[in-house]
Parts: sequence; structure tokens; C-alpha cells
Amino acid sequence: MTSRERVCKTLNHKEPDRIPVDLGGNSSGMTDIAYKQLTHYLSIKNHAATFSEWRTVENFDEAILELLNIDIRAVHMGQPQGYESFNSESEDIFENEWGIRRKNTGDYSQIIHHPLSGLTIGDLKNFNWPDPCNSGRVAGLREEAQKLFENTDYAIKLADPMSLFNGISCMLRGFEQFMVDLVTNEKFVFALVEKELELLMGFYGSVLDAVGRYIQIVETSDDYGMQNGPMFSPSIYKKFFKKAHQRLNDFIRSRTRAKILLHSCGSVKAFIPDFIDTGIDILDPIQPHAADMNLKEIKNEFGKYLCFHGGIDMPQILRGRSVKNIEEDIKEVIGIMAADGGYIFAPTHNIQPDIPPENVIAMYKYAREHGRYPIEV
Repeated sequence: MTSRERVCKTLNHKEPDRIPVDLGGNSSGMTDIAYKQLTHYLSIKNHAATFSEWRTVENFDEAILELLNIDIRAVHMGQPQGYESFNSESEDIFENEWGIRRKNTGDYSQIIHHPLSGLTIGDLKNFNWPDPCNSGRVAGLREEAQKLFENTDYAIKLADPMSLFNGISCMLRGFEQFMVDLVTNEKFVFALVEKELELLMGFYGSVLDAVGRYIQIVETSDDYGMQNGPMFSPSIYKKFFKKAHQRLNDFIRSRTRAKILLHSCGSVKAFIPDFIDTGIDILDPIQPHAADMNLKEIKNEFGKYLCFHGGIDMPQILRGRSVKNIEEDIKEVIGIMAADGGYIFAPTHNIQPDIPPENVIAMYKYAREHGRYPIEV
């Protein structure tokens, strides 16, 4: 069975020869430091990786993906023609086309300037919004996706071109300010979400016109959960985001036959029925040690309606443990999540620098060894 056949069968809730495995895109990544540690460990030189503004891997070197037997390849929308980000190397600060400014600190970059902070609803019309239809964004992308589709057996996923409503709003407005907006500034929130929906349809419309016929998964992403509970109540989601979310998913579905993945970290069980209503097919990352994210309960309650992507917890399974000790935990996750198909094996977060390279390699080795059907439950 080819990788593409394996992924498609899984996404149709059927059991393939083995569970598919993923690494890449924006739903299952690795930090730049962790990646460099892995390539050093494997003695891979002159690797052809690229990195995002978040200091995560955007494109993995093919040698890494082949070594780990990854079933999926990601394609990414590019930058607009003529785009140059502001970059102050002396202070390790850079600014993207949204006006969001970040500073490299620790293993990631942190936002230090939110361009909509303090602005009013009237200011939204005059803000310098990105142009989602700039030709540079899809330059060469159709050819890349077509080549993958016709010349390889891998499944193909489209990495999300921008975050959805709550995530991008917090980046533009500031987390604290936007949480206050949700309670005290409703007209502003509705106006901002409507503008974001317009942009999202522009981004996804442009890129799906180029690659929609070739891909099997479309990534979307947003933030609704924290480690100890939801970021806000399901009623807030229903009030401000659900209709826009459904309109976006309907729009995506009109442009491609690919399944729609939603990446939302943390404790999101309270939102899952609404996610299903909006048309989500795949939920990522299923963090088993976040509140109310028990794998057995999630699989039993929602496995008929959703496929799951992720489940391999960074701090509890991979961090600070020997290769031998992670095997049983990985077997347990597979035993819970893989029954009747509908599960793609992947980490629950970007692989961090404190995850030993040998554990990364072992993780995917054990997925191959213990992920063959029939699964030992």
C-alpha cells in the first residue's frame, strides 16, 4: 500500500496496512534548534531545510522524511512578490507583513508589538492588510504540488497560510486586549472577524486554485484551549467564531476534495461538537495530558465523526526518558487511537530542543513496529 493510499484509507475511517505517520506542515513540526540537533546526530550535512518566522521548520530535508518513513509531504504558500520583512539583526527583532513584530527569545520568537493594539473599529478600514491574491504567494506552487502528486506516492497537505479568528486576533490585538474585547467590545470583534474571514477566503481561494486538485489534507489552525481548560466558554466560540468558521470550511470544501484539519492545542474537548458542526474532518494535536483530553474518551465519543492527528505527548512521553522507556507509552497511544482507522501518528507539539534526537528516531520506529493492523488494543 502506498503512503497516499494509506492516508486516504485512514481518513475514510478504514484500517490500512499500518497507521500513517506525519512530520511537517504547521500541525506537526520541530523547532530550528531541535532540527539542527537531529541532523548533527545523523551526520546529515548541507541539508535543504527552511525555517519559519516562529523558528520552526517550514520545509524538512527530504533525507529526514525518508529516514523516518513519513507518509505526508507539505506544501506552503509563499511570500508576496517583492516582500521584505523588517529585520534588526543587532536586536534579533523582525516584523512581518501584518506589522506583527517578534523578538527571538529562548527556543522561539515572542511577539513584542501588536499592530491593532489600541485601535478602534474605524481604524480597521485604513489598516494595511496583506494582499492574499499577490501572485508571489503561489509562484511555482502548482508545479510543486503536481510533481509530488504525479511523481511520488506520498499524501500531500497544504500548510495553513494564516491562523483563524481567535489566533490571528490575539496576535494583532494582543492576547489580554482581545480577551477583554470579547466581553466589552462586541462590535469590534464582529468587524475584525468578518475582515479576517475575507482574508482567509482570499488566501485559501488563491492557494487552492493552484493545488486543490492535488492535495489530500488542508490545514487550518486556531487557539481555543489552554493546558488546564478552554481559553473561553463554548458560548463565546458560538457567538463570535462558529458561523465564520463554518463559512470558511464550506468555502474550502467548494475548492477541493481534501479533508480539513484543524490544529488547536490544549483542552478543546468542550468545543469538539461545534468543530464537527462546522465541517472539520481531522483534529490535531490531541494532547492527552491537557485537561479533559483523555484519549479513550475522545476516541469513543468522537471517533465516528473525526479523524485524529497527533497524540504523542512531548513532555510525558519523549522528554527526559530513555528510548526503551518510551516504547510502551507509544504502543498504548496507538492501541487506543488506531482502532477502526482514523488516526495519523504525529507529535502533539513542535519537537523541542530538549527531546533527544534518538527519541525522535525511536518514536517513528515504534510507530512502524506497533502500528501495523490489526492493532494490539
